[in-house]
Amino acid sequence: MVAGEGKRVRAGGSSLLADFKQLGALPSAHKRGYQLEMLLERLFRRAHFRVDRNAAVAKPRQTDLVARYGDTWYLIEAKWHNEPADIDVFDSVRSRMERAASSSVIGVIISVNGFTGSAVEDLRVRRDRGPILLFGEDELTQVLSTPRSLVNLLHVKREELITHGRVHLAAAPKPRRRRRPATDLPGAESRLLGVDLQPLPYVTSGGGFGEFTFVQELPDVDWAFGSGSGVSLDVPVRPYNEDGIVELLHGLDSMGWTSGEPHWNIQQSGANWHGIGAREFAQALRAWKKREESLEDAHHTEQVTYFDTCQGGGFYTLTASGRSTTAACRSSCPASPWTSSRSGTCSSSSTPPSSATSVR
Repeated sequence: MVAGEGKRVRAGGSSLLADFKQLGALPSAHKRGYQLEMLLERLFRRAHFRVDRNAAVAKPRQTDLVARYGDTWYLIEAKWHNEPADIDVFDSVRSRMERAASSSVIGVIISVNGFTGSAVEDLRVRRDRGPILLFGEDELTQVLSTPRSLVNLLHVKREELITHGRVHLAAAPKPRRRRRPATDLPGAESRLLGVDLQPLPYVTSGGGFGEFTFVQELPDVDWAFGSGSGVSLDVPVRPYNEDGIVELLHGLDSMGWTSGEPHWNIQQSGANWHGIGAREFAQALRAWKKREESLEDAHHTEQVTYFDTCQGGGFYTLTASGRSTTAACRSSCPASPWTSSRSGTCSSSSTPPSSATSVR
């Protein structure tokens, strides 16, 4: 069984999301806001940011969070009022950014009840006064459930604002992607058979969420056991839906990084689907309706784990989570975000595309 390093993060992410949902029952907006700040501190730490409370850059306020990732500092403002955040919140953050000693400070405003249209437009027009990145409730729940996606989402929001002059929010339309057929991917060299010896597309079992999949053999990459997680490179990519993940598989296959027996697992809150083969994985991923109809109470999120070997004797993993296409959100799911990352031990002379590079 391959249990990714994401297993530890997943447990923390699930706890963060559960704690967030409990905060909604607090009657006091002030108490909700304070508890939300504490929760965000945990989130940024689990996403491997350095976090300071009551930092000098936040003055004159004493309750802001300041998080650092690399050479970039983020001044974080959390709001959970009964109304959407308006321009006055942006002005307050801009003032504190201007007083910061470093020019590399980026504002982050997280508002559970969203933002007014005039505030979003003001941010776009006045982006030359310093970048401020916005998070609504949908994106907040996304990163709480998958903390490792936070770094990539911040990068996407900053790029959209600075380069394209657009404010990136979950409600914004996402670009359409060309649908690649699953039949173009290699099929499995082995077959799964039921008790009647008839072929199965996958094996269904009970289970829950957890980034793992079963494999018959784990490649030996000469790791020395000890503290730490070895030498690795995790690269986030941005598929918007299941078609984006299939597109990523096509990219891996074009580099020769698809074997005849990749193993995969699709996870729901009450069931897991285990299978073999890249083509079979793509077909099962797109057959969300059939999977959901087999469940009495389908969760709004699905997680997937995909394992394969590659040239050079190593392996890589692909993990992703996203909203399942339930009846309540079918109209918007083609644009709903998926977050994914690959990690592996592949050494190959091929040069992978930048959106899918991941080598240990």
